[in-house]
Amino acid sequence: MKFYRKKGKKSDRAKIIARLEALTREILIKERGLHCEIHPSKNCTQVGVMHILSKRSHPRLRFYTPNLVLAGWFCSHFWTHHNSDDPRAKFCQQRLEEIYGKDYKEKLYVANRFSKQHTTGYLKILEIWCKQRLMGMG
Repeated sequence: MKFYRKKGKKSDRAKIIARLEALTREILIKERGLHCEIHPSKNCTQVGVMHILSKRSHPRLRFYTPNLVLAGWFCSHFWTHHNSDDPRAKFCQQRLEEIYGKDYKEKLYVANRFSKQHTTGYLKILEIWCKQRLMGMG
């Protein structure tokens, strides 16, 4: 049985996370352009941020840019996380290997091991750093 948080007021931490997700997306778009990195030749609609290792199983990699890919929702993201046996998901895995190298997952596991826990204080500092980084890209 799944339990869902009652909709209503967001906690301060949830608000910081929402702002950080928006800032991280802006940084990725400025660095990489607003297109699907998995299918660069396709004109994918609804391009969003895809976590290579999911943020649920690896929460410390939630804002770690080597774990993030700009990808179309239906052409890449959905299949990668919901049906890994599908040929589209296998193509996504091959494409990630082309972009990041064959050992990209091992590198992410190591980064996860040495990453800090996302306390509220850490998230506030990360938000300031992201804002400064965006201003520097301006």
